[in-house]
Amino acid sequence: MNNGTFIKTAIIFMLIAAYPFNSVVFAEVSPDADVETFEEEWDVQITADEIEYAREDEIINARGNVIIIYRDMVMTADRMSYSRDKAMVEAYGNIFFERDFFFVWSSSMIYNIETSTGRVFAARVVSKEILGEENEISTPPLIIEDESLELRGDDEFFIPRGKITTCDDDTPHYYFKGSSIYVKLEDRFSLRNALFVIRGVPVFYYPYYWRNLGEQKLIWHLDIGSSKIKGTFVRAGASYPFTENSRTGLGLEIMQRGGPGIYASHKYTTESGRTDFDVYYLAETHSRQGRVQAAGRQNLDDRLTLRYRGRYSSVRMIEQDYFREERYGVDSLYWLGGLDYAGAGYALSAYFDREDRWGLDRESYRLYRQTLPGFSGRIYPFNAGRRIIVQGSANYRRSYDRITDAHYSYVNWDSNLRRNFRLNMGRGTYASFSPGAGYDGSYAREETKHYGSVFTENRFVYRGFITFDTNYRYRAEMGYYDDPGTSLLGWRLTLRPWRPFRMTTRSSYDFIADKKPVGDFISEAEYIRGLMSIYLRNRYDYYDRYTKQWIGELSLGGFSRTTVRYDRPDHAADPKVLDVDQQLRFNMGPFDLIPALRFKTKDYYNFDEFTEQRLDILWDMHCWESRIRFRQRGDESEVWLLFNIKVFGENRIGLYGNFAPDIMDLRYHNE
Repeated sequence: MNNGTFIKTAIIFMLIAAYPFNSVVFAEVSPDADVETFEEEWDVQITADEIEYAREDEIINARGNVIIIYRDMVMTADRMSYSRDKAMVEAYGNIFFERDFFFVWSSSMIYNIETSTGRVFAARVVSKEILGEENEISTPPLIIEDESLELRGDDEFFIPRGKITTCDDDTPHYYFKGSSIYVKLEDRFSLRNALFVIRGVPVFYYPYYWRNLGEQKLIWHLDIGSSKIKGTFVRAGASYPFTENSRTGLGLEIMQRGGPGIYASHKYTTESGRTDFDVYYLAETHSRQGRVQAAGRQNLDDRLTLRYRGRYSSVRMIEQDYFREERYGVDSLYWLGGLDYAGAGYALSAYFDREDRWGLDRESYRLYRQTLPGFSGRIYPFNAGRRIIVQGSANYRRSYDRITDAHYSYVNWDSNLRRNFRLNMGRGTYASFSPGAGYDGSYAREETKHYGSVFTENRFVYRGFITFDTNYRYRAEMGYYDDPGTSLLGWRLTLRPWRPFRMTTRSSYDFIADKKPVGDFISEAEYIRGLMSIYLRNRYDYYDRYTKQWIGELSLGGFSRTTVRYDRPDHAADPKVLDVDQQLRFNMGPFDLIPALRFKTKDYYNFDEFTEQRLDILWDMHCWESRIRFRQRGDESEVWLLFNIKVFGENRIGLYGNFAPDIMDLRYHNE
């Protein structure tokens, strides 16, 4: 090295030594580098490819694979500036931000790590699923997109204008678009001038829309419509659980061609019982009607249950002329109380009810009063020994005849016993024989009748392929020898030649002396193979009016189900009489045209004129579903269009229309 070069080098070193290195620190830190100094002093951990630290201003500038961690917050970006004095982070480029309840992706962001407030630009926010009791999702994941949004705390957002949805597709199937969007996780979200958009098409507009998140405590609904009977009407209602076991509701209906309607309800439910209470009042042009009722049950212990019901109703009709207003109507009071007791082999039930009615004209007068007790008991079949099965029942009730203004008592009872015999004849082959006798009777209006019966039930099974059942019962009135009684014979044959196929034929025949015998004949066939099943049934009844019935059904493992039904009752034995009651029922579906689109049809014909036709269409997407129903019943047409956002539970938004020559009913429904 010559002298000139040495002098130049010395001057450069002197200048470098004179520079205040205590002012700025340059460092290249890999993601795995130790940066615990910042974490210990500032409670913030920062890693990056390059970090500049200005000690006097306490500002860190980082570039390249920046990661900042503070408590439950994690942020990554291309570059970042952090001010310790202001606790402010400014991040730019490919930002990912995570807190306990949500994620954020954006292009730039300003955030205060102490107050959890800031502003995000070109943002996409996705909230996390929050689990409630029994690990059920109490708050659905929300997706928020906007050019700019404000963070107002740990779980609060404000969006001047943007979109909010729960669909996680790149192009969401649906979303709400509006202004002044406010979101508080686990609480609610709201927005103004909201458009409900499906597949890019605006469907509904709301001046103001809000929705609870988490547990749906407040449930409300709104119907706005018009009909020829009510005119334009508005119906709204809401219910709220004031306690863990109760829910109280209140509703209001206002009609153009009638007065207001008010209803309220209260439900109280526990593991041992429930109570329902409701009030209803409707004021129309020429009438007033109201109702108050309560009903419930309560388990007093494992076997004893208390039942109760009460109702008061009032109807007032109003007639007006030039001189006076005249009212007349009916009031009714009804109440019932009962006890049910269930034992191991028996059950007892008793009740007591009462009803009073008053008429109202120029003065009140009693229409009638009835007091009706009742009792019933039942003995379940039990083995009394030696294969003897015993069972029976009895009940008592009291009724009121308004025509004769008298009370009458009714008593019914029945009992029977039978003995079972069984003969095993090899593997899967046996025969059984069950003879028995019965006694029953009734008491009605001071007249008592007693009946006796004998019966037998038999079965023969051959290796599971053939089953043949027969039964016979003879019943006649005791002490009345002119009564021929009833003699009923029935049989049933089931064949299963191979496992997928089953064929059954059964019939019953009642021999009645001096009268036309009655009975029926039924044959069935069923074939099941994998996901496909075919069912055929033919029935022929020969009562006073002969009836023919044929049913065919095809099912393809839930993908499609088609049913064809044919009924033909004869009006008379005369073949010249026109049979106008031939009916054909045709059901098809539900079947999937495509994986998300499902159809179902139901038609009903009587061969002379079209009676009813219905078409149901379900469009089921992974985040929302739409139901469309078209129904034609004679001259009446009905249309339903309903949307449901799945993650919000039963959140229904829809239109309803009912059209007929004398009826026009249009409604908008939100719940």
